[in-house]
Amino acid sequence: MKTFKQTTLLFLAMVLTFAGFSQIRVKEEMNSIAGEMVNTLTVNIPEADIEVVLKEFTTLIESHKGEIEKDKEQYISENTVILGISNDSFTLYFSMVEINGGGSVKLITAFKLPFGFLGYHKSPPKCNKAKKILRDFAMSISMEAITTQLEAARKVNDNLDSAIAKLKIERDQSENTIVHNKMLILKAQADNKTAENTLTTNNEEVIVKAEAEIKAAENTLMTISEEQKNKEAELAVQQKVLEGIKTKLASIKKI
Repeated sequence: MKTFKQTTLLFLAMVLTFAGFSQIRVKEEMNSIAGEMVNTLTVNIPEADIEVVLKEFTTLIESHKGEIEKDKEQYISENTVILGISNDSFTLYFSMVEINGGGSVKLITAFKLPFGFLGYHKSPPKCNKAKKILRDFAMSISMEAITTQLEAARKVNDNLDSAIAKLKIERDQSENTIVHNKMLILKAQADNKTAENTLTTNNEEVIVKAEAEIKAAENTLMTISEEQKNKEAELAVQQKVLEGIKTKLASIKKI
C-alpha cells in the first residue's frame, strides 16, 4: 500500500497532468518517414502504456487487412484497406514514443495514398476519417487505462476504510478495558478492606494488575489515535485521488 506521502505526491501529479485529459486531438505534423519529411497524423494518448498501444494498434490495422513489418523504429503496413480513406490498398507507416516521462504515448502515423501522404489540404474527407479513427483509438486506450486506475484506487480506498473501522473497534476495546479496570480498582478499594482499613494481599494484586492494564490500554490508545489520524488523513487524500480519476474518465467520455 502507498504511504501517505506517496499518495499525496500521486494526487499532486494528477492535478498537474489533468489538463492533458481535457482533449485528445489528432494533429498534422511533419515527421521523417522512410527517409523523407512528410505530413503525418499524430495523437498523444494519456495514461497509455507503449506496449499496449503497439499491440492494440497492430490489431486494429490487421483488421483492415494490413500486413505489418518492422523497419527499425517504424512499422510499415502494406495492402491496408480502410473504407472512407481509400477503396484501394495503401501503405501505412506508424511509430510511437513515450512522452511525459513515460506517462503517455505519442502515436505517429503516415497514410501513403496514390496522391501522396494524406493531409487535410489534399483531401479533407479522407483526412477527417483518418483523424476519427486515431482519435477513437486513443480514447479507447485512455479510457481502459483510467478505468484500471479507478478500480485500483477504489480498492485502496476500501482498504483504508476497513483499516479505520478496525482501529475504531480496537479503540473501543481499549476504552472498555480502561473503564472495566477502573471499576475493579474501585470495587477492591470499597468492598475488600480489612478491619484495620488496609487492603488485603489479594486485593493489592488486583489493583496492581488493573493499574498495569489501564496503563497498557492508555498506551495502546495513544498508538491507535496516531495511526487513526494518519489513516484518516491518507483517506482524505485518497478520496481526492479517486475523484480526480473519476473526473479524468468523465472528461474522456465527454470528448
